[in-house]
Amino acid sequence: MFKNVTVFVFLCHLLLSGCSTNSGRVFSLKDNIYPFERAALANKVSSKTVRFKDGYVANEVLYASYMKSIVHSVEASYRMKGLPEPKIQHDGFSNTVNFLLKNAKEKNTRSERSSIRVTPKGGAIEIGFISGEYHGNRKGEAIQKAIFPITQDKKNGYVYFTINYPANYVHRKGNIGSQPAVLPLFAKHEIDDAFEYAFKSIKIEKIGYRKDTTFSGEFTSKYPDDSVYANFKRRLKRGTNEKHIQKDGYLKRTIDGFDTSIGIAVFPYRNGSKVTYKAHMNREFYLTPNGKNTYKRFPVKAKVESVLLAIANE
Repeated sequence: MFKNVTVFVFLCHLLLSGCSTNSGRVFSLKDNIYPFERAALANKVSSKTVRFKDGYVANEVLYASYMKSIVHSVEASYRMKGLPEPKIQHDGFSNTVNFLLKNAKEKNTRSERSSIRVTPKGGAIEIGFISGEYHGNRKGEAIQKAIFPITQDKKNGYVYFTINYPANYVHRKGNIGSQPAVLPLFAKHEIDDAFEYAFKSIKIEKIGYRKDTTFSGEFTSKYPDDSVYANFKRRLKRGTNEKHIQKDGYLKRTIDGFDTSIGIAVFPYRNGSKVTYKAHMNREFYLTPNGKNTYKRFPVKAKVESVLLAIANE
């Protein structure tokens, strides 16, 4: 019964809406029928350039991380700053409809919210401010958005990314059918500062990349295999029974500041024993937006083998 009343009220609303010019209504069954309009941005803001060491990260990966940092920094900045409340031109009739919908306790409840959207667009970032009205799967969104172009360059061993401030933006009102218009989030005299704040909040995080190395080898010891394995066993994360002919295990060591995982095997060899090993190291390094690189060379194979020799011959 209530749904029938709601439908009847809504139909009456459609019939009467063409007369309600003071509320910004349009007679339409469609959402967001207003076209985008272009307007100039008055503020002149210098571009931002960062540089990263070339050759350590694939260019497409570096660019994707750069874009991700832009999105994260702008969104985080506005989460802290906050956005104005959505601007929707309610009138008495729409308030009544909203009241009926709210009290119907239907799944398609109505809501209003402000949001910012930061979206990679090929060679640019699009920043948009949204004033929105939402009802079920319908949405009326007033949008103010601008494209911030990004250029890339390589020279002298560095990759450069430059983001530029736009001269224009586009805007439109929003609507859900014949409901009152949803107005842009920022007034004309506020929009310059809103985009400038977003642009200045861009902070590029360090770009992480992981490197690893693996090498293997063997050496002999004059001591019996049981004795050599006993020296290793005190340090093993896991190992086999010392009665096995081939005794193996796995240990972790820090060598020249690098955490190293080493698999070892010990078995009889002539009058002593033989040790085989396989060592693996990996670490995350960072490229910073001012061109620095935290990369360090991994320890050489001889350094790892000297550590294992020292344990075997204790």
